[in-house]
Amino acid sequence: DALPILNIGVFLAYNGKGVIMITVTKKDLVELGYGTSFSADIIKKAKELMITKGHTYYQSRKLDRVPREAVEELLGITFTDKSN
Repeated sequence: DALPILNIGVFLAYNGKGVIMITVTKKDLVELGYGTSFSADIIKKAKELMITKGHTYYQSRKLDRVPREAVEELLGITFTDKSN
């Protein structure tokens, strides 16, 4: 079975190497068919995961974007990029 196509935002982040980071929001997950509460929980858990990896930037309550890779790791899936 094909994995869901993810129409996601792109967030530019500089980590000393000039990395482009693809991010996911709760809205993106809802559009993929996940429930509102479950989507919020996924974002919360992804932020917690990023904090445990040393990315304290994700401690901000207002931040509503997380790296796609964090969501994929939590859900155990790989999203298909819409441009592919």
